Amino acid sequence: MTCKPVALWAVPRSVSTALERVFVERGDFEVFHEPFSVSYYYSPSRRSDRFAGTEPKEEYEPNEVLARLLGRRGKPVFLKDMASHVAGFMSRKFVSEFTNTFIIREPAPVIASIYGFWPDFTFEEAGYEQQHRLFGLAVENGEDPAVVDASDLTANPEGTIRAYCEKLGVPFMPEALSWEPGTVPGWEMWSEWHREAQESTGIKDQPLEDDTEVPAGLEDVYERCLPYYEELYERSSVRPARLVPTRSWYSVVVVALVLYDLDNTLLAGDSEHAWCEFLVDAGVLDGEDARAENERLYGEYEAGTLDIHESLKFQLEPLIKHPPEALRRWRKEFMSSRIEPMITDAAVDLVEGHRDAGGDLAIVTASNSFVSEPIADRFGIPSLLSVELEHHQHRYTGRVLGTPTFREGKVKRLVEWMRKTGRNLAGSHFYTDSHNDLPLLELVDNPVAVNPDPVLGAHAEAREWPVLRLDGGASGRPA
Repeated sequence: MTCKPVALWAVPRSVSTALERVFVERGDFEVFHEPFSVSYYYSPSRRSDRFAGTEPKEEYEPNEVLARLLGRRGKPVFLKDMASHVAGFMSRKFVSEFTNTFIIREPAPVIASIYGFWPDFTFEEAGYEQQHRLFGLAVENGEDPAVVDASDLTANPEGTIRAYCEKLGVPFMPEALSWEPGTVPGWEMWSEWHREAQESTGIKDQPLEDDTEVPAGLEDVYERCLPYYEELYERSSVRPARLVPTRSWYSVVVVALVLYDLDNTLLAGDSEHAWCEFLVDAGVLDGEDARAENERLYGEYEAGTLDIHESLKFQLEPLIKHPPEALRRWRKEFMSSRIEPMITDAAVDLVEGHRDAGGDLAIVTASNSFVSEPIADRFGIPSLLSVELEHHQHRYTGRVLGTPTFREGKVKRLVEWMRKTGRNLAGSHFYTDSHNDLPLLELVDNPVAVNPDPVLGAHAEAREWPVLRLDGGASGRPA
């Protein structure tokens, strides 16, 4: 591990204080909580006049704060701070003083939460542009910074923090993941922002609710923040699925891939078909024509004659026509009213069984990313290969990025992804219901037919593949 201070650069409301709390509990670091916040709000050169009525202090000048951090002796230093707090003096030299790490979060809930505290917050206080700039400066300096997504941290705290520690080269301490509620020294200045973290007993092991509505009038702020988040998300380097405990304090272990089809496999129904029905019922699509086309395309899919590009043209039309805030609102309603009833206990057991066994979980689906991403989050599955959709100026264009994940396209995309991430198919599983997935079933070590259609059922019987029912009450938990 480097002797430089470890800096965790955050945006507000990104679960960063909970990650900081882990380092407080470890005891082997000297932890500083948002040390540059005083430079931003309370120094003679302060960048914000939010607290203009407070007398500035020379000791809060950035160079003074930095000197105190760099002058510490004894324990290594860990600091968490908002990227916006260093907006006025970030540079390659400044960034070079730290081992830089980042925690990111989708902007909608961040904006909604900041607005609840400060309705007059600025774009800079949201911090997305500044976080992106800090990351770029670290890369220019030759770093490969750790980037944690908040949704990974809450969905799998132990796996994510284990991965973060491995990236830093420090021991993972599982006992630091829980604590007694109470006031944390050093958090007093911003205590109203951290009440939940101080009252907690650990990081919640559950999916993060990131489908919050953007407050009215702040849509432009959201659209400005989103591309910075999306680019850093693509650079996320701390993902928990590939790290499992061993008898030593940490170890990187390449574990077996467990691949799931989505529709009629993990779900007791078809998500894209249901999305169209939902939009018809909501009055977004014309009823008779849309229902007829939806049924025609679904029938062709079942028959194995579907033209995926024709299907995508139909599925993407409403995404092109409507603004992102309306699409997010409809998707949230769709998840609760249509998808939740499709999730069976047996499907959840199947996923959790492999997760408990240390499997590297991924969904490989022909559904588009707009529909499938929140479903993957609902199952807590960190990796998703779906039909990726192109954006331009934060609107869907109707064009697809790369090869659609359909039939042989699933194999092509999976191979590309494995090559990029260093994975392989040793010991792999694939669960699916459809004969359209035979190319991928033939590739894995453990093919499993789930609620199989007649063609796949006959093929599975001939090849003596296991057949699993998840559409009833029987448990799908692997032994």
